[in-house]
Amino acid sequence: MPRLPVPVELEVLLKRLTLEEAQISLALARLEEELRQFEDFVRPAYDHWIRIELGPRLFTLELIFEKIRERQILARRIIELQQSGEFTPREAHYLALGHDSDSAEVTARRRAKLETKRTARREEKKRAKDERKNLSPSIFKGIFENDKTQMNPRRRLISLYRILARQLHPDSPLALKTLPNPRLLKLWHEVQSAYHSANYERLVAIAAWLGGNSPTPFANALGLSERFERIRSMERSCFRLKKQLSELGTHPGWNFLAANAPLKRKLLQKAAHDLEAETARAQQALESLKDFFKTIGSPKAPKLQGRKR
Repeated sequence: MPRLPVPVELEVLLKRLTLEEAQISLALARLEEELRQFEDFVRPAYDHWIRIELGPRLFTLELIFEKIRERQILARRIIELQQSGEFTPREAHYLALGHDSDSAEVTARRRAKLETKRTARREEKKRAKDERKNLSPSIFKGIFENDKTQMNPRRRLISLYRILARQLHPDSPLALKTLPNPRLLKLWHEVQSAYHSANYERLVAIAAWLGGNSPTPFANALGLSERFERIRSMERSCFRLKKQLSELGTHPGWNFLAANAPLKRKLLQKAAHDLEAETARAQQALESLKDFFKTIGSPKAPKLQGRKR
């Protein structure tokens, strides 16, 4: 019996799609390798070099940032106490510094406020849990309800995540031994982040770079629509990686490992200029916080006797 033309054309189409998928996978692996080379080697080397060359200035900037952070926390606490309507700015400043008043009323109010916040947090967690239970089905519910020839997007995401977990999880006996533990752990964190954000294209790129983008256990049963969707996902991943690499190309240390002495001097001059500008902005922010505390005045212990409650 002669074969019908439709199966023959379908077979040719599947071969063409397989070849196209392999080509895109290679291109995706090259792009991911370029990104990994920068993130794992070039950027750390550049940051280490800058820290050696500009160490004292960086230390000064870090001290300023630490002071800003401490004063911002104190300022937010003062504003919260003042907005409660129970304390003047100077009294709020006194309490925000951690000075406990001898008044039992102050202690009782603070404890009541903390208990109210705890109760609200518990109720919010309970409400969110109920909503997830009632409105959001489990990610594993219905995964295998469809026919094996039709993989839904969630199933594709979980399937690829499990393949990567076998290669990257620290406790997996099949974990890659060719990568150092710090790089392996960093890559595993990226996989987890992509999985929780449902970023299938990012998982595809990592799998292609690892050489693990081989057909999944369901690949032989994939239909045309699923194959087209895999190719589209890889194309989207290529587009995003190209865009990300284009943005990283403006980073001062993009070609740091291949830079000669004159280029390194220019990089150092630019880094020093940017550091001075950042230090000036941080110093300005610190001065504005100092002015805020000057307008409040010196701390004053609250006096609650006779105050209307």
